[in-house]
Amino acid sequence: MMTWSKYMRGYSERVRANQAVNTLDKEPLVSVIIPTFNRAALIRRAIESVLRQTYATFEILVADDASTDNTSSVVSAVGDSRIRYLKSEINAGASAARNRGLAAAKGEFVAFLDSDDVWMPDKLELQMAAMAQCSDPAAVVCYTQLVVDSGSAQTLMPTRAKRRTEPVGDYVLGHEGLIHTSSLLLSRQLAETTPFPVGQKKHEDWDVFLRLEERKVGWLFIDRPLAVWHNEPRPGRLTNLSYHPSLKWLKEHESMLSARARSGFMLKEVATPLIRSEQRRAYAFWLILAAVMYGAVGPADGLRAMARAALPKSVRLKAKKLLKPSTAPRR
Repeated sequence: MMTWSKYMRGYSERVRANQAVNTLDKEPLVSVIIPTFNRAALIRRAIESVLRQTYATFEILVADDASTDNTSSVVSAVGDSRIRYLKSEINAGASAARNRGLAAAKGEFVAFLDSDDVWMPDKLELQMAAMAQCSDPAAVVCYTQLVVDSGSAQTLMPTRAKRRTEPVGDYVLGHEGLIHTSSLLLSRQLAETTPFPVGQKKHEDWDVFLRLEERKVGWLFIDRPLAVWHNEPRPGRLTNLSYHPSLKWLKEHESMLSARARSGFMLKEVATPLIRSEQRRAYAFWLILAAVMYGAVGPADGLRAMARAALPKSVRLKAKKLLKPSTAPRR
């Protein structure tokens, strides 16, 4: 697997080499939609990563979901005419913010960027060049590999593209796949037919992917980390919520998911929170075992997860301390 440091070492050479990649006779306008809520400390970083794009034909729509901080003044201070600031008076959630940006978009294509994430400078250029090679770009969803930054470590995901006959649910709910909204680019026409589900607290991206699959779209993967997903633990993140909304989502969407995808979902969204909260470890253990049996997780990862489920946190910490290599100097 390519490491983040290895990617960065060769990055400047790739940017220069990619200046001539775009084969489009006329660059279509890309509408970049950035939903945000009380992210004044982070929003400028996201906007500036778009302004640094080597593909220059874009507009930025900051869809503010009724922020109560100084997000407005931070966006205004950037001072770029390509930015449009859309402020809602009612906090309605990320899906409503993305849809508001989509309704105001003027571009032939749209791309989404979460306000706490960033793009690499050649993201739009490489995606638009790849789209130009498609016979029907209006029926294609382009996504990329990205850096997952947990605060303590950085990894590259996904490790492979979605296979042609593989259901998108199996892919995103398996241990090798990932499609993140901050990596998406698709035609505005296609995006308008599959808006984000308003009022849904979790998994709105998976909801969209499943409905896109029903439309028989093509999935185009760029095997380069072109975005950074900042997934550090922070107060107020949706990932800190209980698993009960996830169970409701699964019940509403189970007819669209295979047994393998449902098992992968239960592992990610139910077993993992149970292990972290030290609750119902036996139940979590059997969910993990089912995920291994259905192939939603590999045997090695499954064994590690089962060990976490079977052993109390205090025991795991003691074992980790005992197994930690000694840093004392040799005599």
